[in-house]
Amino acid sequence: MVNAMNISELIDGKYKDYSKYVLYSRAIPHMIDGLKPSQRKILFTALKTAKNSRIKTASLSGNTISSANYHHGDASLNEAITKMVQVHSNNIPLLVGEGSFGSRLVPDAAAPRYTFVKMSANYDKYFADTMVADKSADPEDPEPEFYLPIIPWVLVNGIKGIAVGFATEIQPRNPKEISKLCQTYLQRKNIDKEKLLPYYPEFSGKVYEENDEIYCEGNFTLTGQTKLEITEVPVGFNRETYVQILDKLEDTGKIVSYTDKCDKTGFKFDVTLKRAKKLTDHQIVSLFKLRKKINENITVITEKGNLKVYDSPINIIKDFCDYRILKYDERYKYLISEGTETLKVIQAKIKFIEMVINGTLDFKNKNRQAIIKDLTNTFEPSIIDLLIKMPIYSLCQDEKDKLVVDGTDLYKQIEEWKVTDTTKEFIKELKRL
Repeated sequence: MVNAMNISELIDGKYKDYSKYVLYSRAIPHMIDGLKPSQRKILFTALKTAKNSRIKTASLSGNTISSANYHHGDASLNEAITKMVQVHSNNIPLLVGEGSFGSRLVPDAAAPRYTFVKMSANYDKYFADTMVADKSADPEDPEPEFYLPIIPWVLVNGIKGIAVGFATEIQPRNPKEISKLCQTYLQRKNIDKEKLLPYYPEFSGKVYEENDEIYCEGNFTLTGQTKLEITEVPVGFNRETYVQILDKLEDTGKIVSYTDKCDKTGFKFDVTLKRAKKLTDHQIVSLFKLRKKINENITVITEKGNLKVYDSPINIIKDFCDYRILKYDERYKYLISEGTETLKVIQAKIKFIEMVINGTLDFKNKNRQAIIKDLTNTFEPSIIDLLIKMPIYSLCQDEKDKLVVDGTDLYKQIEEWKVTDTTKEFIKELKRL
């Protein structure tokens, strides 16, 4: 039996739920790690299964479905994995590929059963503090709510997404420029008037601002009165789509001919112009569509799980740093807590070995229960089981001396963590990028 509902109930109920699902769980990236949920699940799975050795792209998508609670099939995952690998699509790829993953000239990648991927060293360089990352709101999702990069990742590689009522198109930026702006902001300097123009991988043309609009422009050289060499085209064109422009110019008689000399080094077209009045640079740019306006719509999910539209990448940087510094505080609280517990164990082992060496503790003719009873007055119950499982060869002076050194070093480290200036540490790590 089908339950009847009117249009208002459908829109306010089912459709609203669907809209929220598409926004928060599929199409819109997170402000902190710059990832959509599918990409985050891929990253989580790759860290487990492709950290040190390559696996097939198809295998990674299959692993993601089986181990990361992904519900939408492997086709979209294969596409997302390929996108995360492509060096022409990412300023800093998080996955390394082996096989054909396409290029700016020919963006199509080989079938996922023929290509391999593994984690890139970029992850360890740019991401940290997984141990204090927020757990996913959905208990069935094993990955964190979002990962913790050192710079706002949503600005690094750029990303697009279309959802119900909202869309996002964030242009990539230069990671080094992002890092410098983060440092400046953390030093309590005003960055509101700073500019952060898009920066595209494998693009050698110009990106500039004019009348509050952003443009990218290809490269060309007039090598003679009727000879033009085009060596770069605006972002978004590939070889096939740009050839269509040249074909149209040739068919309409606006140019005499052209020769396609594109190769693995990039775009290159030799064009023969008509013998007429010499074209100006502006006319060449216009005729050959070598200038393109860059549009941007910065819509993201914030660290609080809210949808937010930013009017500037600078504001993203400010909000990112304000949140990220809190995780540095959590990092050192975590390290101090873990270090203190480890130090307790080391100190207990030292005392235990001393008791064995000097005869205070005698195992002779005693069962496990009797030994535990003897230790109860000296050690915490949580440590006793660990002590009695120590190998016999470690109950000697050499092991005790080693533990004393380890304990001393760890104590000094804990004391350093206690007085660490987290802002200075954040800036130090930004400078290393």
